[in-house]
Amino acid sequence: MKKVLLVGKSDDATKEIGGILSERYQVILCSGEEDVIKGMLESEKPDFAVLSLSGSAIAAREKFTLIMPYGIPILGIGNSSDEAELFISGILTEPTNRFLTKPAKPEDILRCIRELGGEENARPAAGGGIATEKTILLVDDDPGFLRIMEGMLSQKYKVVFVTSGAQAFAAIGRSKPDLILLDYEMPVCDGRMTLETLRSEEDMKDIPVIFLTGMSDARYVSRVVALHPEGYLLKPCAQDMVFAMIEKVLGNRER
Repeated sequence: MKKVLLVGKSDDATKEIGGILSERYQVILCSGEEDVIKGMLESEKPDFAVLSLSGSAIAAREKFTLIMPYGIPILGIGNSSDEAELFISGILTEPTNRFLTKPAKPEDILRCIRELGGEENARPAAGGGIATEKTILLVDDDPGFLRIMEGMLSQKYKVVFVTSGAQAFAAIGRSKPDLILLDYEMPVCDGRMTLETLRSEEDMKDIPVIFLTGMSDARYVSRVVALHPEGYLLKPCAQDMVFAMIEKVLGNRER
């Protein structure tokens, strides 16, 4: 049985999270003091860490940065200010770090842990074999939109999300995705620049790209289409439209 280090105050929220995790994992409870966390990490060697966050956003960031050098996946569960701080600091762009907003549903907590542990990288195929789960790289500088899209996409795909074009290239270097959902309106390195750079790199040029844009003006859309992405979606994105577009693009690639 895999071990989960649960870090947090001895309050009702932490106890509830511990009860959810104990259905599937060995839970090691740990207070939030730095020395205690380090001692547990070194002596117990857990497979994951779950942080029940209840202090300041800065404290949330410090707990993540304390645990990250140990190389284990981390799930933070806290409020929106914690999430914003973790996005700004770049912590949530790491593929082994996740975040859920309180109150988190039991199924979402367990799903995140399973995904971080690679337990959902494959699922039975219709013919009885194994169908490899597709990986979607989501690139957008809006934390709220990322959270909504990650929740939607993770129903069917493995999702990696980053907040800039530069971070997208680093993520692709670690693990090449099957498809990229790319925000067109980003600061510094926008969608056009990101796409052009992708197509100039031999090991990235064949990754299909679907643009995301909040602009519906015909002339603006025509500029987006002129870059010849595999598709584009208007924000806010309806779930059925997102899944239909992704399946169409991935299906065309497989054929």
